[in-house]
Amino acid sequence: MTKCLMSQTNGTEDSPMNTNVLDGMACPKCGYETQFLIETITMTLMTDDGTEETYDTHWNDDSYCQCKKCNHSAAVKEFRKGQE
Repeated sequence: MTKCLMSQTNGTEDSPMNTNVLDGMACPKCGYETQFLIETITMTLMTDDGTEETYDTHWNDDSYCQCKKCNHSAAVKEFRKGQE
């Protein structure tokens, strides 16, 4: 399972908020760095009752990404800081 750790900083360039799976990511529209909806590929243990466990979550630069603050959406690569 993917785990996200966040530091207690203001998310400035000198002290980035994301230092784990979202390292280097921010909304290109509003600058928000905390939460994104990202389309992923996940291995899940399913039963007739539904989802039991989730393993190995993967995404890439072409995956859909949406900012939870302003709802801007684009590919993950557009949310990577310093990339056009």
